[in-house]
Amino acid sequence: MLAELMAATATVVGGVFAVSLLRRYVNGGHTQPAQLVWAVALIMFSGASLALFTGIIGGWTETEFRLFYLLGGVLNVPWLALGSLIVNVRSLIVTRLTGAVLAVVGLFVLLATLRAQETELWIPSAVLSLVWAAILLVGYRRFVTWAATAVLLAYSLIATVIVLRATFVFPLPIMGLPEGAELFQPVVRGYAVGGNSVGAVVVIIAALIASAAMVWRRPTRDANRLIFADARQGGFAEAIARWVFRGRTGEGSARAHLVRGNLMIAGGVGIAAAGGVLSFLGDTVGHAVAFTVGVIVMYGGFIRTTRPVVTT
Repeated sequence: MLAELMAATATVVGGVFAVSLLRRYVNGGHTQPAQLVWAVALIMFSGASLALFTGIIGGWTETEFRLFYLLGGVLNVPWLALGSLIVNVRSLIVTRLTGAVLAVVGLFVLLATLRAQETELWIPSAVLSLVWAAILLVGYRRFVTWAATAVLLAYSLIATVIVLRATFVFPLPIMGLPEGAELFQPVVRGYAVGGNSVGAVVVIIAALIASAAMVWRRPTRDANRLIFADARQGGFAEAIARWVFRGRTGEGSARAHLVRGNLMIAGGVGIAAAGGVLSFLGDTVGHAVAFTVGVIVMYGGFIRTTRPVVTT
């Protein structure tokens, strides 16, 4: 009963939050494209939760499981990541550092793919990482927004066709929570691995880099003089501490809400992905609970992150 209740709650909450973001996007004069992207992600999230709900109460059909796998396991996280890219593109350093991390991840996955037996499982991860990395390293705001969106649209279209047309390796279980890793070929699972791994890296890394860039700013000349004065007097520990903490804007920063918003989004994605950890509740209950809590935390982050930046 708890699983059905939580899945239904996640469906309704995701839908309500998606409508709220769409209204904010329209009422704001279409100036916050991240709100539109996150609304799309929440619609997918709500669709996956609805498929989970119907699968629990009536037994799984192939259509329900394909939709649950596609919307919740393949497309949702990369669309959340795209929103993070768009909202953080206002900062060149955040954009390019995120691109650099993605380039390293993509090259690592590509090298690992050459030695792997199931290459189809890792190719989507390598391609999405490297293409997004190249776009982010360019750094121009409008180009990053449109190019990253175009790449994800193409990725989503290909993944949708592959998942909807894929054949099951084993018969689909009617009860419980079926595992895509046991039912689909590597070429299908590769898009879930690619979308979730690359999307999670983008969300988490962008959140950490953006938070650091917004909290730590260039120090004043007076701060630099104090650092050098401490060093000359032999107070090297104090000088190092001042150097580390110089320019810290802290909680009172005009951009503090961006820091909190980015971290909440990353936390919400982690919670939603941790359904399997709640195995003591049962697979279906754990996923439903994680979906519900995760979407609430993410929505709080969306609202904070897309507030106008107030300059002081």
